[in-house]
Amino acid sequence: LVVFLGYIIFTTFAVLNVVTAVFVDQIQTAAQADGEHMLEERQKKVHKQLRELRQIFREADQDGSGSITTEEFERLLQDENVKVFFLRLDLDPHEVLALFHALDDDGSGTADIDEFLFWIMRVRAGVNP
Repeated sequence: LVVFLGYIIFTTFAVLNVVTAVFVDQIQTAAQADGEHMLEERQKKVHKQLRELRQIFREADQDGSGSITTEEFERLLQDENVKVFFLRLDLDPHEVLALFHALDDDGSGTADIDEFLFWIMRVRAGVNP
């Protein structure tokens, strides 16, 4: 009788361990899928913001040169929608203007749009130019 009770107890614990293992595996799979989904959504958001920012700069680039002048950029920053856009990116428009001037390393009064977008995203990520 003692052996039979020992067998029942051992079997019960074995079954509970299997059920627990299946449950934990399901939770880990769900958490991993959720993390991948969150990363994918974040990437989509960043790409959307880049497209919007590129469109804003294309509109500001009046001569179509692919770069914008200090005057074009300062005019761009007067637009309330643009200010709000930068604030949604957690970027102060004054800091963005300072970044623009920092990118004008040759003193020409212009900055390349692609380079500017690159540095905007780096600043958002916490990397100093």
